Amino acid sequence: MKSSDNYPIRALATGFIVLTSLSIPLFWFRSLCRINLYVRMPGNIKNVVIEPSGFLAEKIEDDPNLARKSRITTVMYPERLLGRLGMADYVTTVSPGGCRSNVFFAQSDENWAYFDKVTGQIIYRYDEAEVMPDKNRLHREVQYYAGPEGISEIPDENLGRFIDPVIDRSWLSDRWDQGGLRDLILYDIKLKRFFRIDFNKTTVVKGPELNNTEENEPVQIGLLDKNPFLLDLSWLPPAMKISTGYRIGHGREYEPIIQTASYSDNCPYLFVLDKGGAITLLDKETLEFAGPAGHLPQAQTLFGSDPRTTPLNILSYNAQPVFLGAFRSPEEMQSLAAQEPDNVSLRYAGMIVASVSRDGTNLAVSTYDEKGQEKIQSYRGYRRQQDEDVEMAYFGNPWAPASTIGKFLVENLHPPILSLASYFTASTFEAGSGYKALFLLPNSFIAMKGRDSEGNKVVRFLTSLIIITPSILLAFWLACQVVKDAAVIGLSRKTRRWWILGTIAFGLPAYITYKLTKPKITLVTCPNCGEPRR
Repeated sequence: MKSSDNYPIRALATGFIVLTSLSIPLFWFRSLCRINLYVRMPGNIKNVVIEPSGFLAEKIEDDPNLARKSRITTVMYPERLLGRLGMADYVTTVSPGGCRSNVFFAQSDENWAYFDKVTGQIIYRYDEAEVMPDKNRLHREVQYYAGPEGISEIPDENLGRFIDPVIDRSWLSDRWDQGGLRDLILYDIKLKRFFRIDFNKTTVVKGPELNNTEENEPVQIGLLDKNPFLLDLSWLPPAMKISTGYRIGHGREYEPIIQTASYSDNCPYLFVLDKGGAITLLDKETLEFAGPAGHLPQAQTLFGSDPRTTPLNILSYNAQPVFLGAFRSPEEMQSLAAQEPDNVSLRYAGMIVASVSRDGTNLAVSTYDEKGQEKIQSYRGYRRQQDEDVEMAYFGNPWAPASTIGKFLVENLHPPILSLASYFTASTFEAGSGYKALFLLPNSFIAMKGRDSEGNKVVRFLTSLIIITPSILLAFWLACQVVKDAAVIGLSRKTRRWWILGTIAFGLPAYITYKLTKPKITLVTCPNCGEPRR
């Protein structure tokens, strides 16, 4: 029996539809298993507390008058991923301030700033109020156009063009409430320079041209975070308890003994994160690097971790600078007469940085001093404890084993060839994109093994085959069923070989495709042997 000429095309088209239709319910079942793991994850895995923080001398932290030592608190919320899939994530990223939006600020219809790709310039518009001699306010709209060669209130080609700018986001803290965007620092990936735009002085300052490799190309400036809804990071300075009489009208029971702030315009430095995960200090005046600040910490997964702790392969991270000012005396503490942090000179004392593993089951926190030397690595930062935490997340709490086994079995209904492709491409996909994948599964168990940097490569690959053994056995069993049926209905030997290879490679989707596309024939019972024949 010869197949029709359009049979291969019909089989391929049907196969793609079957693969897509089957992948969608498998995707949601994997998501439900994963979210169930996150919701039931013990609180001691989701939280890291470091006390004292290590930024102050021991004699200060051991002061008997203190009611609270300095503390670093970190909490991850991986269960929030369920509400951030698909359209919700897209809307968030294209909204003003999102990673896919050219509008990096939109406070109102009058105050906004964005990068215009057509002109290649930063456009900033705001409402300016001028007090007249009669004390009335005169409002006027001011709009600036800024390019690498200058700034003007009218469009001008001589201002030059930015090509691929990375915008400083540290002004997101409170600068807009303090008179708007006074200055802006950015890095242009194509021009390989830092630029500082001063909207008050209407000047643009160029930094020196950098000789960057792809590994140390800046990807974020100023405020360093990724998927901030998944991670909370805070630093509390040591505090004294103040008497009830002095708390009237103040509302706080504790007051810090040292003036501090998370971000400060008075600090001469700015954080710069590169593709390799290193964080460097940028001198805001000279626009040159002033030294290392630290690195994104490595968070383990069930089968180890990719040794390259980069923004690409971390689900969420947050880095915060620590600025310290003058100590408050007990008299100042009781009178509450100390200056506010924004009005004093604050020195850069170091950095706190936290990261969440790709699979959302582990948290790592590290602190660095002002010279970029690691001071404290949280107990989640040690490999032994990280392994224990991950195993606890997958197997150690009620119903976790059921969710883990369910996720494992559903992944083994996935085509074997796509599982192997996930193994080899595990480190090439952005961590968050794996939560929306249909065909390649960067967050599957076999992909975790593919990112494991320990052990022999051959042993690691053989171990990955053991992980998908159910998928391989199912594919071979289905291939045997296809061979038997194809021989009965009389498909050619060449066609049978293609179906065998396709079923071994794609498993259940290929078997369903075969059933839907095989030639329809009428079988009769052979009077000699009693077997069905055409």
